[in-house]
Amino acid sequence: MATRLLVLLLLAAAALMAVEVYHGQVVKFGNLTVVYSVYEIPAVRVELNGCVYYVVRGHDPKIVDMWSRTQKDLAEFHNFTERWQREFEFKTWPLIADELRSANYSGYLDFYYCCGPLVNKSIAERLSKSSRWVNRTVSLADAVNKTLRAAGLDVRGVYINVWQGFISVEAFTDPRRGLSQYAKVKGDLDSVFKAYKDLKLLAIINIKEAPASSPYVVGLDLESVKEKLAGLKEAIFQAYRERGVDVNPIDVVTGIGAREGLYLVLIAPPNETDFLKALTEKSAKGLGACPNGSVVIFFKTGARELVGVSIPWHLAALEVATIAAATSATVYVVKKKLTKPK
Repeated sequence: MATRLLVLLLLAAAALMAVEVYHGQVVKFGNLTVVYSVYEIPAVRVELNGCVYYVVRGHDPKIVDMWSRTQKDLAEFHNFTERWQREFEFKTWPLIADELRSANYSGYLDFYYCCGPLVNKSIAERLSKSSRWVNRTVSLADAVNKTLRAAGLDVRGVYINVWQGFISVEAFTDPRRGLSQYAKVKGDLDSVFKAYKDLKLLAIINIKEAPASSPYVVGLDLESVKEKLAGLKEAIFQAYRERGVDVNPIDVVTGIGAREGLYLVLIAPPNETDFLKALTEKSAKGLGACPNGSVVIFFKTGARELVGVSIPWHLAALEVATIAAATSATVYVVKKKLTKPK
């Protein structure tokens, strides 16, 4: 059961990473460098009989072109952060390491400060008492978290890495709201960062669009979720059969996202609106509710061979750890430890 759920999560992460459009901006405040990243789902909102879908037409050449540019932008982003972290490890980390050794600290050097089952406040407290740099970084994390939540964003993760000198914040919002939420909160975040311009730190603020909790997931145990998704798949196949469309089961993906929302990766039918109407009726009748709020991604070919897009499976495997953390605490996290010199 756990393996099947992990596969659902991995497929959702892979499909989502393949269809997101990335918008990034680097802003410097003295020693503090901030990377604002917005991950947009290029969807249109479709409402049918009271059921809302966020539809991504993966066969649209304009969207395929956007995804192609996104892969280049993300490569530049990763190169930038790697260069920054190498410089930090060489110039700043040795000073922090001396500070920690002087305080007789021995233990982990990275931790989740917020939110969910991976949070370890005891590590944060010990490091904060041993290092002024960590103390200031934790203070900044609190201020950023508070600012994002005040703007209506759903903060799901705050990760701090001491030896590489960065903080990564994961904040979510509904599809089609990422850029507007970013515009709304950026001024307030800039004010926070200006107060910490003396701190040598890379702050990565990720604002990601994702569907909110699905009625097929929220409040249910894993076995019930499995049954709901199986029933939804059957409704999908019925809708295809009634329209004379033959699909391979592997080309229909139902996945759970970071906010427990649903992603449906489907073969594009001849008439998408007619297909979604049928799915709405069948799911409401058979499952008691339609898949309201789901992201539906239509492709001309199957989910494993997306037109013009290469799924970054190696990155999706990393992303799934964060997604799975919302459902299960059994997530392995690689950590680096500082030990006392003998």
